[in-house]
Amino acid sequence: MATVTSSQLNAVQSLARRVASLRPRGADQLALVAFMAGALHSLTRAIQFRFDDARMTPEMARVQAELVEVLDRIVVSKEPPRPWLSGYYIDSAMMRIAALGDRLGERFGPRRPLAPSVPDAVNSMKHDLDAGIGAGWDARFSDVLKAAEDLWPLLASAVPSPPSN
Repeated sequence: MATVTSSQLNAVQSLARRVASLRPRGADQLALVAFMAGALHSLTRAIQFRFDDARMTPEMARVQAELVEVLDRIVVSKEPPRPWLSGYYIDSAMMRIAALGDRLGERFGPRRPLAPSVPDAVNSMKHDLDAGIGAGWDARFSDVLKAAEDLWPLLASAVPSPPSN
């Protein structure tokens, strides 16, 4: 059961159009835009693979069974199941958004530009021995999308757009 909606896909695409209008100069600006592009791609793929917010509070038995199937498929060079891929891509989006938030916050303020749910989930994945699987995360797809949207003004101020005629 997917919890993502077509309006969320439209929001990701709208943000991608805005990001595409930027003209990065130099490695620093290019890296900022590339991180956002990666986050937007990951959000798009999570939607395409029908991400379900229930994955944010995983059940251990389901995770164990799914992991067996994922690894069995990887062993024979097959793509993992779509639900697992949707979670993979939401994790990728959160990590990229949190990293971009840190970078933009350090240089362009505010210091912590994101609401805590996404950075907290990423810190759990990075630092908790169980990567947060035991307790799950408070973040939901809508929180991750909002975090990407919240970074847009900082990204737009850090990387110029071409002048309008």
